[in-house]
Amino acid sequence: MKPTVLSSVKILLLLILVLCLESICGGFVYMIYALCTTLVAGKDIQLVSGMLFVNGVFLFAPIAISSSGAFLLFFLIRHQWGTKADFIVYASWYVLSWLIFIPASFRLYEQINHGQHIVSTEALTSQGYFRNSYGGDETLYYSQVRDDGTVEGLSIAEHKLYTFNSRKIPEKQSVFTDTIIQQSMEMNSVMSFLANSYNEMFEIGAESSRNFWSWLCFSSIGLVYLACFVLRRLSVWRLVNVFFILLVYIGFFNLDLYIYTGDILPVLNSEVNGMLPFVPGNAFVVIINLLFALLLLIGGLITRFYRKKHEDARSDAVFYGADE
Repeated sequence: MKPTVLSSVKILLLLILVLCLESICGGFVYMIYALCTTLVAGKDIQLVSGMLFVNGVFLFAPIAISSSGAFLLFFLIRHQWGTKADFIVYASWYVLSWLIFIPASFRLYEQINHGQHIVSTEALTSQGYFRNSYGGDETLYYSQVRDDGTVEGLSIAEHKLYTFNSRKIPEKQSVFTDTIIQQSMEMNSVMSFLANSYNEMFEIGAESSRNFWSWLCFSSIGLVYLACFVLRRLSVWRLVNVFFILLVYIGFFNLDLYIYTGDILPVLNSEVNGMLPFVPGNAFVVIINLLFALLLLIGGLITRFYRKKHEDARSDAVFYGADE
């Protein structure tokens, strides 16, 4: 099918549908996990929470919106499209996303989440189960849980066993209410790293969205993602193009995050920000994003010129052979 303006509009509508599905799935996953943190062994469970679902939708909305452009590029790579109309759709989507949709999602999340906390409606513990303490230094068994917040049972620690009659229920020291549930549902190191990285970037973005100029500096990463349009034809191998697009998306997300947090190049970061105090954000991040976006554009133009010249040379050779 030949790409037209109408086909580009259809792609945009499909993009919006994918975005909605991503946000809904993110909200569902967040709701289920958040409800699991309130579970107590032996107690009734709550399967649905509208407030947690809405929180999850807007929590995942920024990454769903910012990554949606990559799906459009993958579609263009798959069908070998890339007309001016497609670029207009891609550029328009990113301008709207980074100037309106993403900052609006931050503000809506803060309004919805303001004063809301995940609180277990059940008792903090239950009887009849062996469970580790929060510190893991002892194993506890509660034979009776009283309404006054005390328990009766036994403790096993350092190969010693002793009983207690009136012991206060330990305060919650984790996002999980019950350590039994924590042992089964706690994220592994990889998932915990990914979640923590996103939470840190989300907080930085939410803070930047409160000021228009600060947000412009933060959204400079969107220019890098916008420049990824030139990578759709970087190589004749489609998987190579997909790989480099993913590398830029994930790589610059982490690069910006680590510069913001001071994990990499802290001295240079501090010096650049000191030289440009008038920039209402992290000047070092803005400079790196702008430079790399420019390099992508220049590299894309050079690649396009070289490929067009090579194709013209091949067509001339075929035409010359036909004359003979």
